[in-house]
Amino acid sequence: MIEKTSSLRAGQESDGTDPVRAIFDASPLGFLAHDKGRIVYANEAVARIFGYRPAEMRGMDLWSMFSQEEVPRLKSLASARARDESVPHQYETTAKRRDGNRCILEFTVRYGLWEGQELYHAFVQDRTVERDAERALADSERRFRDLIDGSIQGFFIHRDFEILYANRAAAEIFGYDPDSFVGISFESRVHPDFRGTLREYRRLRLLGGPAPDRYEFLGLKRDGEPVWIEVMSRVVEWRGREAIQSTIIDITKRKDTEVSLRRAKEEAERASRAKTEFLANMSHELRTPLNAIIGFSQLIRDAMVGPLLDRYTEYAGSINSSGEHLLELINDLLDVAAIEAGEIRLSEEFVDLGEAIESCARMLRGRAHRAGLTFAVEVPDDAPCVRGDGRRIKQILINVMGNAVKFTPAGGNVSVRLTSGPAGGAMVEIADTGIGIAASEMTRVFDPFARVDHIYVSRVEGTGLGLPLVKSLANLMEIGIDLQSTPNVGTTMRLMFPESRIIGGK
Repeated sequence: MIEKTSSLRAGQESDGTDPVRAIFDASPLGFLAHDKGRIVYANEAVARIFGYRPAEMRGMDLWSMFSQEEVPRLKSLASARARDESVPHQYETTAKRRDGNRCILEFTVRYGLWEGQELYHAFVQDRTVERDAERALADSERRFRDLIDGSIQGFFIHRDFEILYANRAAAEIFGYDPDSFVGISFESRVHPDFRGTLREYRRLRLLGGPAPDRYEFLGLKRDGEPVWIEVMSRVVEWRGREAIQSTIIDITKRKDTEVSLRRAKEEAERASRAKTEFLANMSHELRTPLNAIIGFSQLIRDAMVGPLLDRYTEYAGSINSSGEHLLELINDLLDVAAIEAGEIRLSEEFVDLGEAIESCARMLRGRAHRAGLTFAVEVPDDAPCVRGDGRRIKQILINVMGNAVKFTPAGGNVSVRLTSGPAGGAMVEIADTGIGIAASEMTRVFDPFARVDHIYVSRVEGTGLGLPLVKSLANLMEIGIDLQSTPNVGTTMRLMFPESRIIGGK
């Protein structure tokens, strides 16, 4: 090195320019020469690193640019380098710029002649950005690993089912610690019934095929205990090769809850069926004594066996009306139960629809007049006959007409009209000027026990079974229902008998 420097100086140009200095002045690589810390020469590149001009650095104390804790080590390296060229000559250290900011520098040191003096030659490179980036990357990786390791979700990576990395949560789900979990075959922790499925998912995923990203399987803990796992998987690169990253959670408790809920639902359905069957079977036992009560009360009320006191007659009338009301409610309950149980039987017969309407109207006209309503019925002379159960058709008509009367305040109108229906059928239209039904209530009126939320309704007796029973019976006889209503304006219900059930006019 000394000889090389000397020979370069021997080739100095005739105009006085030192070619060696010219090379170092123009070099993009930082370079300085110092005599035991006193800077003799600094090029533009190294001056820029420290934040000075080259002329300002000459004569400065190089050691003042480093932290005091670092200076002894640097001096020792410089001294050793002067004595023995075998001492490592490249190292990194932290220095201070002119503005006080730190920088990380890489020094490559030589010892030899510089312009006739034996000096230390230092090539300097600024590694601050690189080292900061490396440190940031290392910090990011550390934080990410801390986040993964501390997560309550299991996280592991496997290749060909061999586990390459796992956090604590993943290992503990299967009864392992992280160190013993890494290296085992993940497939061995899958219940045999699910292994084929997971192999196929893995194959499709690696091929980019339609494998689900999220799925469930039954796993096996280290001691063989089953554990339900929900997993999300994707293909990643792990140390230069494809691998599968899986995030897992233990859903055993959720599965147990689902099983319990399913069993509870089945028990509730069995109980409901038992209740329905019980009510259907109790029809005769309930109706018989009620019929007797009503019959004997009628005898008392009508004085069929002799004269009675007026008070006894009043009592008998109360017994009779209460019994009829109770029988009506029980009949509705039993009919709904019978329909739910599939026990109701319809008799197919020819029913004069006009006569059925007139019969029901006669039963309700008195009630309508007592309520202060106008009750109008319009039936054409050539009213058609329909095929169906006559008693059930009347039950439908009475329920719908009865609702119209019940929920129309005094002074209102109720009308019943029989006309031709769409597509050759027949239609019975029952319209009222009653309280109406809000749009939000329309979907509820056909639900059992549901009642319209209206102050007028709260003053009227009822179980909320009339319209549900109408709908069920109508469905059994293929009768369509159209309900239109406006609050405080009125309600119109249309019962549409299809052409297939029309027999013809009178």
